[in-house]
Amino acid sequence: MLLAAHLDVKSEFSPSDQLIEKDNIIKRQKGILGADDRAGVAIILNLLKEVGDFRDIPPLKFIFTVGEEEGQYGAEAINPDFYEDVSCGISLDRKNCHDIVYKSSSKEYSNLEFAERVARVSSQIFSDENVFVPCQGGVSDLRVWSEKDARPCVNLSVGYFDEHKENERLNLICWDRTHQLVAEIIGRFSLG
Repeated sequence: MLLAAHLDVKSEFSPSDQLIEKDNIIKRQKGILGADDRAGVAIILNLLKEVGDFRDIPPLKFIFTVGEEEGQYGAEAINPDFYEDVSCGISLDRKNCHDIVYKSSSKEYSNLEFAERVARVSSQIFSDENVFVPCQGGVSDLRVWSEKDARPCVNLSVGYFDEHKENERLNLICWDRTHQLVAEIIGRFSLG
């Protein structure tokens, strides 16, 4: 299983700008937050700390790319041999709270069946209003991976909103829900 997120942000911001947390929402006092895609990176780093708690886990691979915001050049540079033993991939780089992106308007990253399997896991651990749903989304590193390889991959919402804008914010409840879903998928790994 491959877990992926990107390290770059769309525009720079001053680290001295204060972070504000209110009602489980984090944003910057001024400027973008950079949750696209630091929120995805944080989920993966948390999962790395927790993976030792799982008795039987699948082999995991991780990718932290650069250049996603500028045409996915970091994903383009990865040696295709890296994907050889990967059976499926989950990118953590989607706005909103409940999306399972399996295609864009121009490219299918996965088949609907794989996205529906992820949705079923979601429906088993969350109430109806919090279930993740397969949908169409934008372009991401998944474009590159799906062009280089036929293994199914999806992009999950990680709880950020208004990315690249002054009002960019992260909903911590949504972020935590995605974290729980990916941990559950790793624990079950019946998706491959």
